[in-house]
Amino acid sequence: MTTILNYSESRYYRHTGRAPIVGTTIATLAAWIAVALLGAAYAYIQLYVKLVDILSFLFVAAFAAAMAFTVYGVLKWAKVRNMAVTSLVAISAAILGLYVSWVAWEHALLRQSKVNVGIHEIFQRPIVVWHLARDINTEGTFTMRDRPVKGTELWLAWAFEALAVLGATIALPIMWLRDMAFCESCGHWCHKTQGILRVAYHDEGQLQERMEAKDFDYLLALGLVHLDTPVHVRADLYRCPGCPHTHLLTLSRAAVSYNNKGQRSEKAKKIVDRLWIDQAQAEAVRTLPTRLERSMIEASASGGAPDGSGMSASPPRS
Repeated sequence: MTTILNYSESRYYRHTGRAPIVGTTIATLAAWIAVALLGAAYAYIQLYVKLVDILSFLFVAAFAAAMAFTVYGVLKWAKVRNMAVTSLVAISAAILGLYVSWVAWEHALLRQSKVNVGIHEIFQRPIVVWHLARDINTEGTFTMRDRPVKGTELWLAWAFEALAVLGATIALPIMWLRDMAFCESCGHWCHKTQGILRVAYHDEGQLQERMEAKDFDYLLALGLVHLDTPVHVRADLYRCPGCPHTHLLTLSRAAVSYNNKGQRSEKAKKIVDRLWIDQAQAEAVRTLPTRLERSMIEASASGGAPDGSGMSASPPRS
């Protein structure tokens, strides 16, 4: 059964909260198996490949990112649009992955010490995992700047590792899936085109009001700007790849900055978040950059001199 969502019934897109039972169950099991394998691999690499200083922190970050992408990938595949279900799967997967990494790591250490104990026996006894951690902490397992890391310093390192893994695995899939859009008409995730238009920054309240009124010509008056403009408005479009029913518009306040190496970064704060528009309106937004460039060329040819911000006229007043 198909469901066609009418953009005029609600101004903004919101997830329906659906989570297909079969797909979600399979995705949950797949996430648990995958993070368990990642946790075991992380433990063995950490033990047998000695990483120092910054490399060890990058390895933790890589493990956390792998866990997060795994959970996100399986939930996206299962077409889960329920944030409560997403949170439960992400939390359980994060805890399991971290716990398995500890079990595998301690099991490998015991084998190095000629202690023969099954990994499943350790896994079934969290209290044993805790006591082993306390014993290991008194001696440490690695050095930094030619001195052993143990005691409080090692507890802090382990706490940082746990927070990084748990935080990334829980927060990132929720954040990524929450920012997506799903077409209930044909069952596809929407494609997002980021930065389809960049115009001069102006009053956010007025901008939101005009967009909700579908007055997209208002953007023409703001004027086209370069992507390196320190503060501007960025427009993103969502569209369903399988049918013409789902089109959404997001406008964000984009703040551009550069680090000491000249690398560009952009922070976006949403002003209009996934506003429902129809196919004709989406096409009108797509053609705005061409219309803006044409108007600037015409203004230049007729002797007009647009200012440095790219604005060809003052923004219309409410």
